[in-house]
Amino acid sequence: MKRNDFFQRQISFGHKVTLVAFGIFLFIILLEAGLRAGGGIILSYQEYRNKASLKQKGVYRILCLGESTTQNQYPAFLEKALNRGNRKIKFSVFDKGKVGANTTSILIKLSSYLDEYSPDMVVAMMGVNDRGAHIPYDKPASSRTMKFIRSLRVYKLARLLWLHAETRSKERRASLFNIRLEEGCTSLEGNIKNEAALKKAIELYPDNDGPYIALGRLYCDLKQMDKAEGYFKKAIRLNPWNEAEYFDLVWLYSNRGSFRRIEESLKKSAESDPGNNPAYLELGRLYHASGQFRKAEDCFKKAIVSDSMNAGAYVGLGWVCREIGQIRQAEGYFKKAIESDLDNYAAYFELGQLYHKAGSSQQALMYFDKVMDLSPCSDGVYTILGWAFHDLRQFAKSEACFKKSIELNPVNVMAFLGEGWLYYHIDKPLQAEDSFKKAVELNPRDDRAYIELGRLYYDLGQFPQAEGCFKKAVELDIRNKDQFYGALGTIYGQTKQFSSSQECYRNANQLRLSSYNSMTAGNYHKLKEVLNKRNIKLVCVQYPMRNIEPLKKIFQGDGGGILFVDNEKAFKDAVYASGYKAYFNDMFGGDFGHCNDNGNRLLAENIAGVILAYVFNE
Repeated sequence: MKRNDFFQRQISFGHKVTLVAFGIFLFIILLEAGLRAGGGIILSYQEYRNKASLKQKGVYRILCLGESTTQNQYPAFLEKALNRGNRKIKFSVFDKGKVGANTTSILIKLSSYLDEYSPDMVVAMMGVNDRGAHIPYDKPASSRTMKFIRSLRVYKLARLLWLHAETRSKERRASLFNIRLEEGCTSLEGNIKNEAALKKAIELYPDNDGPYIALGRLYCDLKQMDKAEGYFKKAIRLNPWNEAEYFDLVWLYSNRGSFRRIEESLKKSAESDPGNNPAYLELGRLYHASGQFRKAEDCFKKAIVSDSMNAGAYVGLGWVCREIGQIRQAEGYFKKAIESDLDNYAAYFELGQLYHKAGSSQQALMYFDKVMDLSPCSDGVYTILGWAFHDLRQFAKSEACFKKSIELNPVNVMAFLGEGWLYYHIDKPLQAEDSFKKAVELNPRDDRAYIELGRLYYDLGQFPQAEGCFKKAVELDIRNKDQFYGALGTIYGQTKQFSSSQECYRNANQLRLSSYNSMTAGNYHKLKEVLNKRNIKLVCVQYPMRNIEPLKKIFQGDGGGILFVDNEKAFKDAVYASGYKAYFNDMFGGDFGHCNDNGNRLLAENIAGVILAYVFNE
């Protein structure tokens, strides 16, 4: 090769690299400009659209989203506050809060609400019911270069896409662990006592799956995985409809590194015999429990191919559709399961849950009553029925279900917690205290029992006992310490220990600023995205007593066009002056609770002030 040819090729290669690098740089510049211009156009059009709607309709429509702190709470006061005075425009406020809702269930109903009410603005105060992985925020940029890069819209877009993928990954990894926490794991303290009690329960109730599940979880804690697997499988044979049992089994397989081996074994068994329904069903349930919904759907459908009346497969398909938000399809599959097997209590139960969450109380009651008529042996079913009847204000049925659950499984912590919660709400404090104390006795490391006891003692004015319970919860808990610090701040404020109160509030705020709940953050971003497409203004409201910065930080500088409502100073000033109970009925959120009329009026005035400043520049 000639020397000139060699240099010519080298220059040609270098030229190509330079062109590629320049093209990438130019693309980033154009994308950055487009994002900034697009954002400005969207915001400008949104402002124009909102002002045009005022002139054309004469009514400004506001949709309020949230859970029990919204439903029948502040929205009515908000409408009155906005319509006070001689303004030319009339405000209509629509209350679509739903007791017990988390942000995912709120987002599922969002499109139908927007179609029905055609709002000009959406007010959202949500997230307190969310569960999921808490992900640390990025550390602050240390150099000017990094600060500049992080200010770019391109960086924010890339980071948002990465966070979306990372959040889903971490939620999936954490979901099985969180499910075990939600179901109530047996503590390492008192293992011998609990093991003996559970084995005695199995002797007394050999056909009930609950003690087998609890014993399997105990052996998981003791790292005796073979024993745990045996008890989980026994529970599944007794009650193949209980999703929780499969969550436990998947958790065990994953921790032993044997999930893939089990998966391959079941796949081979199913593929070698296409009519092997049990293999397809078990594989589908394992896929569902591990969050692999499309694979689960495929397995359940294959089970139906060889048996069109396979009730278990239809229930499984209903589970999958429910998980991915296809509620109508889930309803159809659960009904098909009942057609295939009139005694399939799981399908009746799932239909009752669907109707309950949709607000169809009478339909829900009809299906829940049917489950009770079929009398399954599962204490877990009776526990969940107890909660469902409580939400439907069927308190006698709720109490009967919790007691039946405890009869079937005397060490069911969740049943005692549910019973205590019921007594708490029907004003039987002594019975509530007994139930919560029993839950503590069964599992001294379960923070929920201390939390409920603390709330009960607070309502009874027994502040030292309440303080002790919340301090214990802080020691035990790694997930919700911010709430417990907030509760301690509330107690110290009530007892005029203002220095300690402020310190606890600072601790709570630091925790909220250091990480975010993946479910809450993801769904707030989805809410903003949907509303942006429809050019609807978003108002994000922070809960009373809480600092606004953690809510703003969820958007990581991408909160342009959002109105934020801060309810910290107004409520703390009011509470310190007149006492907590002058504004709240309880303290379910730790540092805040459900507002009474005074609290809802104050909350509504704060929201109205921000809205009026935006609409009328007042």
